[in-house]
Amino acid sequence: MTATEQILKHQIDNDYFEGKQPDFIAGLAQRAVDSGYSSLSEKQRNTLTPHLTQACYGVTNPGGYHNECAATLEGSVLVDAYEQEAYRGGLLCPDCIQETEGYEAEWEKFSRD
Repeated sequence: MTATEQILKHQIDNDYFEGKQPDFIAGLAQRAVDSGYSSLSEKQRNTLTPHLTQACYGVTNPGGYHNECAATLEGSVLVDAYEQEAYRGGLLCPDCIQETEGYEAEWEKFSRD
């Protein structure tokens, strides 16, 4: 399964398309998962394209400042972000994950001292 198909499968499994227009988009995404994204016509792929990227949520440092990350997640990076979303509390890019882990490591070190 390609990264695009993994993204669509995750979105289907998590009701991402509920209430989205056009109303047939969930069925189109399911067809892409079942038959392969490449089996869709160009017009069908263009219908799904806006849903294949997501904005990074960004992170807030311990002082309460949000980094206002402007990264766009796509492809395998978005697949990874979806897989870690529950643990991370949102869709995060690799830079924001690294930043979060840095804060966690600093907090652990501070707590030990």
